[in-house]
Amino acid sequence: MTKVGWVGYTFTTMEIEVKLYSIFMKYLPPGEKGPTFKVDLPDDATVGDLLTKINFTPGIPKVSVVKGQSVKDDHRLQNGEMVSFMPPLAGG
Repeated sequence: MTKVGWVGYTFTTMEIEVKLYSIFMKYLPPGEKGPTFKVDLPDDATVGDLLTKINFTPGIPKVSVVKGQSVKDDHRLQNGEMVSFMPPLAGG
């Protein structure tokens, strides 16, 4: 999607769907009932940019999932993707 910025500059954005699990529900935007919501980001945004946008506390262990695969914070997002954030799982 293209948006017009100040002084006639244009920039493009993409819409990302976010799904939060468990203790990460505290990062839902005000008024959202969750667990999913949408966020607009610049076209070149990464998972790390998304985490910053939703005010995710840095350093908290998490698993980030895109298209069923675990991804790192430097993973480049594409318009329309869903990113899920969940606590790490352990077992034995």
